[in-house]
Amino acid sequence: MSREDFDFINLSENIERNTKDLLKEQASLNRTVKPITGSQENQSVKRGADISQERRMQRETKSPKERQIRREVERPQGRQTGKNEESEEWWEDSRKEENRQRRSYSQSQDKRNLAMREAQGRRQEENRKNARVGNRDEGKGRRGLGMSGKKRKKSSRLEKKLIAVGCVVALLFLGLYALSYSIVSKTNYEKLETDYVRPADVEKVRGVKNILLIGTDARSSEEDGRSDSMIILSINSKKNRMVMTSILRDSYVEIPGHGNNRINAAYSYGQEDMLIQTIEQNFKIPIDAYAKVDFFSFIDIVDAVGGVEIDVTDEEMKWINAYLNETNELLGKEFGDGYLTQSGRINLTGKQALSYARIRYIGTDFQRTERQREILSAVAAKVKANPSSVSKLMGTVLPKITTNIPDTELTLMGMKAPLYLGYDVEQIHLPADGTWSNATINKMSVLQLDFEKNIQYFKDVVYGEGVTEPATTE
Repeated sequence: MSREDFDFINLSENIERNTKDLLKEQASLNRTVKPITGSQENQSVKRGADISQERRMQRETKSPKERQIRREVERPQGRQTGKNEESEEWWEDSRKEENRQRRSYSQSQDKRNLAMREAQGRRQEENRKNARVGNRDEGKGRRGLGMSGKKRKKSSRLEKKLIAVGCVVALLFLGLYALSYSIVSKTNYEKLETDYVRPADVEKVRGVKNILLIGTDARSSEEDGRSDSMIILSINSKKNRMVMTSILRDSYVEIPGHGNNRINAAYSYGQEDMLIQTIEQNFKIPIDAYAKVDFFSFIDIVDAVGGVEIDVTDEEMKWINAYLNETNELLGKEFGDGYLTQSGRINLTGKQALSYARIRYIGTDFQRTERQREILSAVAAKVKANPSSVSKLMGTVLPKITTNIPDTELTLMGMKAPLYLGYDVEQIHLPADGTWSNATINKMSVLQLDFEKNIQYFKDVVYGEGVTEPATTE
């Protein structure tokens, strides 16, 4: 409340008190009846004029509070002295004070109105500025506030970039898939036609794929032969590890429907189907798929990677040259073609590597399977050293392979080949050391196995943390 308003209220209260005193004096005078004098008549006329003035002010004044204040101000004030001159003088003073208070009140109202107009002007200017900013954002594609428009525009650009990147990745994947599919479709696919049901105690482990690699001793495409080498390639995607497990061909096992015999005889009884059944029922290893090659395919695979480097002893060199005689005859080559003239670290060709893998008369069958795994590891090392050669290698090797893996699945495995090359690789054999004994049964030299120990050993290495196989002494 301003000082002018405060003074105005005090004045009104003073006027009200004076009015009450005046009414009391008038009431005491009215008790005595006196003839109306000229001055009293003039006062009556003046009161009538005051009433008319009050009604006119009520019409001009809109606020009830203001009308009340005006009535209090314009009501006759002062003590009745009986002297007209003193009453008129007091009345003039009251009118002057009223005019002063009215001017003060009007000035305060003008100040308030000016302040309100200035505030309103500032709000209007701010609204105009916001409107200009909104119009600029609308021109850029965003309706509303500038900052939120920029954020949404950035978000829209990011979404478009992500969609574009996703489309590029999808196209690359489809292109790679199409290329891989065109290569793997050249494999010789053979579906296993069998009524065999896997035993309940042969448990499939999630995240591990067991592929049986079979190397036959067939000398021609018309000959089935026997399984000269049997290696289970276990791909453990959970532990990023691959394990190559050789099964010795002289292991004495039960062949379903054919009694007991060496395990390499199972293939001659029923080829891949019978060999898979024999492995699952004796070693409790679930076989998910197979892939097989013969002598000639093995030679082509090694030549496709440019040969493999192997440490060859003097004795091994003699047997390599001896086996080359048969290989040259099968291939139509001249006698002595590819003979080795020295031992040491040698890059073996396909047919030399085949002769090296077939050696049986140095050490036992354990050393023989070790040589076979050594050649496969050397091939993998060559591919790992030159990943760009994977597609070329697949194009050369896959047509030499017969498998029951569908083209779509084989395509995905081929696309994962660079990933598999980064896996740790372990090599083991069955039977494991300390789990077998030599025996002669039906005039055959065989290996008798402790199957429970071998089953547990395979699970520990392939499904567990991995175990390094101890070196053999025989």
